[in-house]
Amino acid sequence: MFQLYPWHGGLVGRLVDLAERQSLPAAIALTCAEGWGGEDLLSRCASELLQIKSDLPVDQVAHPDFCWLQPEGAVIKIDAIRRLNQFAVQTPQISVRKVAGIVDAHLMNKNAANALLKILEEPPPNTHIILVTPYWGRLLPTIRSRCQRYELERDRESSVKWLIEQGVAPQAEDLLETNGAPLALLNAQGFDLRQWLDDLEHSHEPSACAAILLKADVVEVLARWSRLLVSRQWQSADRQTLAFIDEVNQVRIALQSSNSANPQLLVERLLAQWQAISASKRSKQKLQAGA
Repeated sequence: MFQLYPWHGGLVGRLVDLAERQSLPAAIALTCAEGWGGEDLLSRCASELLQIKSDLPVDQVAHPDFCWLQPEGAVIKIDAIRRLNQFAVQTPQISVRKVAGIVDAHLMNKNAANALLKILEEPPPNTHIILVTPYWGRLLPTIRSRCQRYELERDRESSVKWLIEQGVAPQAEDLLETNGAPLALLNAQGFDLRQWLDDLEHSHEPSACAAILLKADVVEVLARWSRLLVSRQWQSADRQTLAFIDEVNQVRIALQSSNSANPQLLVERLLAQWQAISASKRSKQKLQAGA
């Protein structure tokens, strides 16, 4: 049902303790940064609170007192929240409480968020709605005001130890790329960003590089690229690169938040921009060298 990560234990234990003391809030928002396993954190909390034991993927677990919502593509729609609301008004059947989990709650569209707000304003007894998001600020203020927020601590020591156990010894630039997020760093092993950038800079066919990128987790790679650019520009920022960093982030947000975004078109345009910036920098360097 979930992957067991050592850095989740403290927060899960805290919620379980609140439940045992009958002090668990009706509306909970877990804030978990990207690459720290937010979906598994939510799944583990629900599993512990309902004492579910299952090896099935969390969205396939059948339990009368458990409701699981996740985005359809890049959006959580109102129909999903309506199903949650129908679930919420039922009485618990085999557990002392009901738990509904919403993954990436920041992806609720406006209608979905407003529909959720109605149930959060008057939550039924013994019902706990748990949201998880890496982007607390993207939730509607009215949603935030009705949720008790619990933030996952980024335990660097346990995450690095875990990575070493997985056979990954992170280097300084790897940590910069991933902001130290262990799952992002583990996933990064399958896509060598710095080698890919070098290939892109010397390629006459950016579409071939785009095809390679599109086979990877594009949103995650773009986040790494943005951080790498920021770290390299820290001492010698230039306007072109800083503007391009903003472009990278805009593409990443578009791919995260819209089902209608065209990944290939967005990525190919982004790579063409980067090649133009790189060519301009090389020309300037040659002029400076010849001066």
